[in-house]
Amino acid sequence: MNLSICSHRARLTCSLILSFACILSGTVSHADLILTGIIDGPLSDGRPKAIELYATVAIPDLSIYGVELVSNTGTSANAVETVFSGALNAGDYYYVAEDTTEFTNFFGFTPDLVSNDVNHNGDDDFYIYKNGTVIDVWGGSDGVDNTGTVADILDSWAYRLNGTSFSGAFDPNNWNIQPTNTLDGESTAANANVPFGTYQAAPVPEPSTLALAGIGLVGVAAAVIRRRVHTGRK
Repeated sequence: MNLSICSHRARLTCSLILSFACILSGTVSHADLILTGIIDGPLSDGRPKAIELYATVAIPDLSIYGVELVSNTGTSANAVETVFSGALNAGDYYYVAEDTTEFTNFFGFTPDLVSNDVNHNGDDDFYIYKNGTVIDVWGGSDGVDNTGTVADILDSWAYRLNGTSFSGAFDPNNWNIQPTNTLDGESTAANANVPFGTYQAAPVPEPSTLALAGIGLVGVAAAVIRRRVHTGRK
């Protein structure tokens, strides 16, 4: 057998493997639970103060997730302050608020959990954890007050853009961040056009789709090898 053809087959095989790896790496990867909304409200005492999270998969036990609030120039303790509770289906939202009454007055429904660990002032950081590992961040300016920065949402709100997720660090380009004081004078989320409850995750390709892509690459590689063997090309 022509050794150059064998060598070419080896190179083509490596190329095929790399191509399929690229297909896999290009698929959407995201955490089970995504931070999708933050609000520093216009009602009494700056309420509602709350966060919204979105389940990308079914989560039967939320107790392995939690939130840490880092205020002003504080630094993260790398530890959960409030543990979540309950269970979620894929596509469910989960709301954590500092107060029930004003959250309900503003949004028209009650939060899933009430915790002082979302009692922020619009210039603070949030860390979301799963089993002690950070899976999402808002701000992340550890040791720096967010006042005057892109993450400053005093009397305002921020909402994650559809299809985006945490990529290892806070990315303001993944968020619709409203200017400070946007909510001044507002009384309800509907009137203020606060889009909580509208996030949509990017679709994840079905395994069958990935399999078809792999089969297609194999077919292309086989055709190239046959053609080169037939023509004697190296």
